[in-house]
Amino acid sequence: GETEQSGSYYTSRFADGYLYVFSQFTPNMSCSRNEIPEYIPYASGKAIAEDQILLPSGKQGNQYMVITAVAVTEPDQIISSKAMLTDNGQCYVSGSNIYIYENQNEYSIRGDWKFEYYNRTAIRKISYSKGQLEAVAQAVIPGYLDSSFCIDEHKGYLRTVVTVDTNNETTNAVYVLDENLEMNGKIEGMAEDERIYSARFLGDTAYFGTCRETDPLFSVERSDPKNPEINGQLK
Repeated sequence: GETEQSGSYYTSRFADGYLYVFSQFTPNMSCSRNEIPEYIPYASGKAIAEDQILLPSGKQGNQYMVITAVAVTEPDQIISSKAMLTDNGQCYVSGSNIYIYENQNEYSIRGDWKFEYYNRTAIRKISYSKGQLEAVAQAVIPGYLDSSFCIDEHKGYLRTVVTVDTNNETTNAVYVLDENLEMNGKIEGMAEDERIYSARFLGDTAYFGTCRETDPLFSVERSDPKNPEINGQLK
Protein backbone atom coordinates (compact mmCIF):
# COMPACT_ATOMS: atom_id res chain seq x y z
CA GLY A 1 0.00 0.00 0.00
CA GLU A 2 0.96 3.63 -0.33
CA THR A 3 0.04 6.88 1.41
CA GLU A 4 1.35 10.43 1.23
CA GLN A 5 1.60 13.46 3.47
CA SER A 6 2.96 16.98 3.12
CA GLY A 7 6.46 18.00 4.13
CA SER A 8 9.90 16.48 4.43
CA TYR A 9 10.36 13.22 6.30
CA TYR A 10 11.50 13.83 9.88
CA THR A 11 11.22 10.54 11.78
CA SER A 12 8.85 7.64 12.46
CA ARG A 13 7.84 5.11 15.10
CA PHE A 14 6.28 1.66 14.92
CA ALA A 15 4.12 0.36 17.79
CA ASP A 16 1.51 -2.41 18.11
CA GLY A 17 1.03 -2.81 14.37
CA TYR A 18 0.80 0.91 13.58
CA LEU A 19 3.29 3.16 11.84
CA TYR A 20 3.47 6.80 12.97
CA VAL A 21 5.16 9.09 10.45
CA PHE A 22 6.42 12.61 11.21
CA SER A 23 7.15 15.22 8.57
CA GLN A 24 7.96 18.93 8.66
CA PHE A 25 5.89 21.12 6.36
CA THR A 26 6.87 24.74 5.72
CA PRO A 27 4.07 26.88 4.23
CA ASN A 28 4.76 28.94 1.13
CA MET A 29 4.42 32.48 2.44
CA SER A 30 4.11 33.96 -1.07
CA CYS A 31 1.17 31.81 -2.19
CA SER A 32 -2.31 33.09 -2.97
CA ARG A 33 -5.44 32.45 -0.90
CA ASN A 34 -6.65 29.76 -3.31
CA GLU A 35 -3.41 27.74 -3.30
CA ILE A 36 -4.45 25.75 -0.25
CA PRO A 37 -1.84 22.93 -0.57
CA GLU A 38 0.85 25.60 -0.31
CA TYR A 39 -0.08 26.61 3.23
CA ILE A 40 -2.25 23.80 4.65
CA PRO A 41 -0.64 20.33 5.01
CA TYR A 42 -2.26 17.38 3.23
CA ALA A 43 -2.60 13.70 4.16
CA SER A 44 -3.84 11.05 1.70
CA GLY A 45 -4.62 13.72 -0.86
CA LYS A 46 -6.86 15.79 1.43
CA ALA A 47 -6.20 18.90 3.47
CA ILE A 48 -5.92 18.03 7.16
CA ALA A 49 -9.21 19.00 8.80
CA GLU A 50 -9.28 22.25 10.74
CA ASP A 51 -10.12 20.47 14.02
CA GLN A 52 -6.98 18.36 13.58
CA ILE A 53 -4.68 21.38 13.21
CA LEU A 54 -3.16 22.43 16.53
CA LEU A 55 -2.24 26.08 17.01
CA PRO A 56 -0.59 26.24 20.44
CA SER A 57 -0.32 29.53 22.25
CA GLY A 58 2.93 31.25 21.36
CA LYS A 59 4.37 34.25 19.61
CA GLN A 60 5.32 32.61 16.34
CA GLY A 61 5.61 29.47 14.27
CA ASN A 62 7.15 28.86 10.87
CA GLN A 63 6.28 25.25 10.07
CA TYR A 64 3.96 22.36 10.86
CA MET A 65 4.91 19.04 12.42
CA VAL A 66 2.62 16.63 10.54
CA ILE A 67 1.90 13.32 12.30
CA THR A 68 -0.02 10.47 10.67
CA ALA A 69 -0.88 6.90 11.67
CA VAL A 70 -1.15 3.90 9.34
CA ALA A 71 -2.09 0.30 10.17
CA VAL A 72 0.17 -2.30 8.56
CA THR A 73 -2.93 -4.37 7.75
CA GLU A 74 -4.34 -1.43 5.73
CA PRO A 75 -1.25 0.39 4.44
CA ASP A 76 -3.12 2.37 1.79
CA GLN A 77 -5.02 4.66 4.17
CA ILE A 78 -4.19 7.05 7.00
CA ILE A 79 -6.22 6.34 10.13
CA SER A 80 -5.63 9.67 11.85
CA SER A 81 -3.53 12.77 11.44
CA LYS A 82 -2.49 15.89 13.31
CA ALA A 83 -0.64 19.04 12.22
CA MET A 84 0.97 21.17 14.92
CA LEU A 85 2.31 24.65 14.27
CA THR A 86 5.87 24.88 15.63
CA ASP A 87 8.99 26.98 15.45
CA ASN A 88 11.51 24.32 14.36
CA GLY A 89 10.06 21.83 16.84
CA GLN A 90 11.68 18.49 17.63
CA CYS A 91 10.10 15.37 19.08
CA TYR A 92 10.58 12.75 21.78
CA VAL A 93 8.33 9.68 21.75
CA SER A 94 7.69 7.49 24.79
CA GLY A 95 5.75 4.22 24.89
CA SER A 96 2.40 6.02 24.73
CA ASN A 97 2.96 9.74 24.17
CA ILE A 98 4.52 12.12 21.67
CA TYR A 99 6.23 15.27 22.94
CA ILE A 100 6.97 18.12 20.54
CA TYR A 101 9.40 20.61 22.08
CA GLU A 102 11.05 23.77 20.85
CA ASN A 103 13.42 26.38 22.20
CA GLN A 104 12.01 29.89 22.56
CA ASN A 105 14.31 32.86 23.04
CA GLU A 106 12.77 35.88 24.74
CA TYR A 107 14.04 39.46 24.67
CA SER A 108 12.79 42.51 26.57
CA ILE A 109 13.83 45.99 27.63
CA ARG A 110 13.40 46.93 31.28
CA GLY A 111 12.16 50.28 32.58
CA ASP A 112 15.75 51.46 32.95
CA TRP A 113 16.32 50.62 29.25
CA LYS A 114 18.53 47.64 30.01
CA PHE A 115 18.29 44.75 27.58
CA GLU A 116 17.23 41.34 28.99
CA TYR A 117 17.47 37.91 27.41
CA TYR A 118 16.31 34.48 28.55
CA ASN A 119 15.38 31.16 27.00
CA ARG A 120 12.65 28.64 27.65
CA THR A 121 11.24 25.42 26.18
CA ALA A 122 7.67 24.91 25.00
CA ILE A 123 6.44 21.31 25.29
CA ARG A 124 3.29 19.88 23.66
CA LYS A 125 1.97 16.40 24.42
CA ILE A 126 -0.01 14.13 22.07
CA SER A 127 -1.07 10.64 23.13
CA TYR A 128 -1.16 7.75 20.67
CA SER A 129 -2.85 4.35 20.85
CA LYS A 130 -3.95 1.93 18.12
CA GLY A 131 -3.46 4.58 15.48
CA GLN A 132 -5.43 7.30 17.26
CA LEU A 133 -3.79 10.64 18.07
CA GLU A 134 -5.10 12.92 20.81
CA ALA A 135 -3.84 16.33 21.95
CA VAL A 136 -3.35 16.27 25.73
CA ALA A 137 -1.55 19.28 27.20
CA GLN A 138 1.13 21.93 26.76
CA ALA A 139 3.57 23.71 29.04
CA VAL A 140 6.52 26.08 29.04
CA ILE A 141 9.58 25.55 31.25
CA PRO A 142 12.72 27.67 31.72
CA GLY A 143 15.89 26.76 29.86
CA TYR A 144 16.65 24.64 26.80
CA LEU A 145 17.20 20.94 26.12
CA ASP A 146 20.64 20.04 24.78
CA SER A 147 19.25 16.96 22.99
CA SER A 148 16.47 14.36 23.11
CA PHE A 149 18.52 12.52 25.77
CA CYS A 150 17.59 15.36 28.15
CA ILE A 151 13.88 14.49 28.16
CA ASP A 152 12.28 11.26 29.36
CA GLU A 153 8.90 9.88 30.45
CA HIS A 154 8.86 7.50 33.43
CA LYS A 155 5.88 6.23 35.42
CA GLY A 156 3.65 8.89 33.90
CA TYR A 157 5.99 11.78 34.69
CA LEU A 158 8.00 13.78 32.17
CA ARG A 159 11.53 14.48 33.37
CA THR A 160 13.79 17.12 31.84
CA VAL A 161 17.27 18.46 32.49
CA VAL A 162 17.86 21.92 31.05
CA THR A 163 20.41 24.70 30.82
CA VAL A 164 19.00 28.09 31.81
CA ASP A 165 20.68 31.07 30.16
CA THR A 166 19.53 34.48 31.41
CA ASN A 167 21.49 37.55 30.33
CA ASN A 168 24.52 35.29 29.76
CA GLU A 169 24.34 33.97 33.34
CA THR A 170 24.07 30.19 33.03
CA THR A 171 22.73 27.62 35.50
CA ASN A 172 21.14 24.18 35.13
CA ALA A 173 17.92 22.67 36.39
CA VAL A 174 15.80 19.52 36.63
CA TYR A 175 12.03 19.81 36.08
CA VAL A 176 9.49 17.02 36.60
CA LEU A 177 6.03 17.44 35.03
CA ASP A 178 2.93 15.35 35.71
CA GLU A 179 0.64 13.76 33.10
CA ASN A 180 -1.02 17.14 32.45
CA LEU A 181 2.39 18.83 32.13
CA GLU A 182 1.93 20.65 35.42
CA MET A 183 5.10 21.29 37.42
CA ASN A 184 5.50 18.50 39.97
CA GLY A 185 9.07 18.92 41.23
CA LYS A 186 12.23 20.81 40.43
CA ILE A 187 15.87 21.48 41.30
CA GLU A 188 17.28 24.80 40.14
CA GLY A 189 20.54 26.76 40.25
CA MET A 190 22.95 23.87 39.65
CA ALA A 191 26.46 24.18 38.16
CA GLU A 192 26.66 27.94 37.72
CA ASP A 193 28.41 29.16 34.54
CA GLU A 194 28.31 25.66 33.04
CA ARG A 195 26.00 23.92 30.58
CA ILE A 196 24.66 20.40 30.18
CA TYR A 197 26.45 18.51 27.43
CA SER A 198 25.19 14.95 28.00
CA ALA A 199 22.42 13.19 29.89
CA ARG A 200 20.93 9.74 30.38
CA PHE A 201 17.83 8.53 32.24
CA LEU A 202 18.03 5.03 33.69
CA GLY A 203 15.00 3.96 35.74
CA ASP A 204 14.39 6.37 38.59
CA THR A 205 17.78 8.03 38.17
CA ALA A 206 18.98 10.79 35.87
CA TYR A 207 22.67 11.23 35.06
CA PHE A 208 24.02 14.33 33.36
CA GLY A 209 27.34 16.06 32.88
CA THR A 210 28.05 19.77 32.68
CA CYS A 211 31.05 21.70 31.45
CA ARG A 212 32.41 25.24 31.45
CA GLU A 213 33.42 26.35 27.98
CA THR A 214 36.50 28.41 27.26
CA ASP A 215 37.51 29.89 23.93
CA PRO A 216 41.16 29.16 23.10
CA LEU A 217 43.00 31.39 20.65
CA PHE A 218 45.98 30.02 18.73
CA SER A 219 48.52 31.58 16.40
CA VAL A 220 50.31 29.27 13.96
CA GLU A 221 53.56 29.98 12.15
CA ARG A 222 53.37 28.70 8.56
CA SER A 223 56.48 30.18 6.98
CA ASP A 224 57.57 26.56 6.41
CA PRO A 225 54.48 24.93 4.81
CA LYS A 226 55.76 21.45 5.68
CA ASN A 227 56.27 22.23 9.34
CA PRO A 228 53.60 24.57 10.72
CA GLU A 229 54.12 25.37 14.41
CA ILE A 230 51.98 26.84 17.15
CA ASN A 231 53.87 29.90 18.34
CA GLY A 232 51.26 31.36 20.69
CA GLN A 233 48.10 30.40 22.53
CA LEU A 234 45.68 31.97 24.97
CA LYS A 235 42.53 30.93 26.87
